[in-house]
Amino acid sequence: MIKHTFSVLIILFLLFSNETKAQFPANLNISELDGNNGVEIIGSESNEEIGRTVATIGDINGDGIDDVLIGSHLASTDKQYQNQLGRVYVVFGKDVIFSSNFESDGTYTPFDLQLIDGTNGFIIEGIEYQERLGRWSAGIGDFNADGLDDFAIGTEEIIDVQNSVQPFINSSGVYVFFGKKKYSKYEDVHNMTGSNGFYIAGLEGNSAFARNVKGSGDVNGDGFSDMIISDIDLITPDNNLGAAHVVFGTDRIFESGFDNSQSRNSLDIYQLDGSNGFSIYSNTNQSSFARYIEFADDINNDGFTDIMISARGYDNLNGSDTGKVYLIYGKENFNKDFNISNIDGTNGWEFTNLGFNTILITSGRLGDINGDNINDMAFMVYRDTGSTEKTVYVVFGSEQPFSQKLSPTDLDGSNGFIIEENSVSLDIGFVVRTAGDINSDGLDDVMISGPTSGINPTEQIAGKVFIVYGKSTPFQQTLELSDLDGTNGFIISGQNRFDNLGTNIAPVGDINHDGRDDIIIGALGADTMSRDRNGSGYIIYGQEQKK
Repeated sequence: MIKHTFSVLIILFLLFSNETKAQFPANLNISELDGNNGVEIIGSESNEEIGRTVATIGDINGDGIDDVLIGSHLASTDKQYQNQLGRVYVVFGKDVIFSSNFESDGTYTPFDLQLIDGTNGFIIEGIEYQERLGRWSAGIGDFNADGLDDFAIGTEEIIDVQNSVQPFINSSGVYVFFGKKKYSKYEDVHNMTGSNGFYIAGLEGNSAFARNVKGSGDVNGDGFSDMIISDIDLITPDNNLGAAHVVFGTDRIFESGFDNSQSRNSLDIYQLDGSNGFSIYSNTNQSSFARYIEFADDINNDGFTDIMISARGYDNLNGSDTGKVYLIYGKENFNKDFNISNIDGTNGWEFTNLGFNTILITSGRLGDINGDNINDMAFMVYRDTGSTEKTVYVVFGSEQPFSQKLSPTDLDGSNGFIIEENSVSLDIGFVVRTAGDINSDGLDDVMISGPTSGINPTEQIAGKVFIVYGKSTPFQQTLELSDLDGTNGFIISGQNRFDNLGTNIAPVGDINHDGRDDIIIGALGADTMSRDRNGSGYIIYGQEQKK
């Protein structure tokens, strides 16, 4: 009896006292995906370069499983690969492993986008010469409150080729697609009726409108999901340069935006009046204001989604191109215009003093990585010091008031921390985002792209992606990527030279319906099925912790 009791105690000790460790290894090569731990999605034709665009779009077909978008804004339909209409694919999530990717002998093969047929996903192509549809794509939550998630796709520019001497650049814009139960293999943007989606156009001749589109946040707390659109070349009322437009979600029916002359005028973004959205204006003409934008979840825990806006080339008294990030708090009521110079600490704050020749690259929402039940944020900068040294700054959300201005020297591990590349083979790229809770420990994690990582001949520009685990214990002030060891995060490496793994990255919710968060990683240079640079998207399934 005593021996039996002792044995039970030992078992209980092993079960409850062992430190929990992540399932992922310190280094995961993308070639190790076998259909059980993840799947590869391959481009349908050569030079498609799928993976330039990847996005989480929620559950757009109402089957209870998250879906994913992947595409390339440079995809062409002509043999010379010059018309660059752009193409995106939506792949529906499944509650079982992608069984079509297993042969009878158990051999795993990638999921070929040639198999898209309307039941497993659908295709959207641009309709105008060099429209470059899919330059930016984003899930925007349930924008029209019909119970289905929606998504937006940006176009880079639309060119009138009838003028052969000097083609006229009309404008860029945003297609907004409402979720629905049934889809065809091809979804035609000409079929938008206002009830199933609509179009937003920039000013005529403005090809820089909608260079970035983000969504899935409720800025004004009305229960509708909103979206934000960049407009970096807009001349503001004060003759400065750059703006961002917040469009409030609504259940009203939009005009289709297409009449017999194919004009696009469904939503006039320049007539936002505070009730349907508002515009945020720059206070300088040299900052590349709103080149990168993002909803920051709820950084100050007041119940409203907040807004991040970059001024990547901002100049101050300490030197040129120092960069700046603005955080604007959400609230119930907005005027039609908000000038960024009005930030005073009560309605938002600035992250500044990044250093001489430091340019902000991107910003990202992180969820809650430190376990305090308040969402956090991150952004990335690079410094032109002879080499492109990049740094990621993580700022923890807090109910305590932020000062009007925050700088890198203020981050001490308790209010945020710094992630640095300390090896030329671990080159940070251009995207930082949440990875959801990929290791299922109850804390959100950080994902950083590195598409140009790898310097030896066998892995030159194969690319890497870095996962930093969230934790509830204190962070050090600085984390170096070479210190990732499987317990605090891991590194995902590309398979072949010039794959550019990490071209783009995104969380995709739970795409295989196993209760764990998944991610997608683009690799525009991947070659598969004897197709040259058709590109790939790799979905990595979240893993449970193991004792």
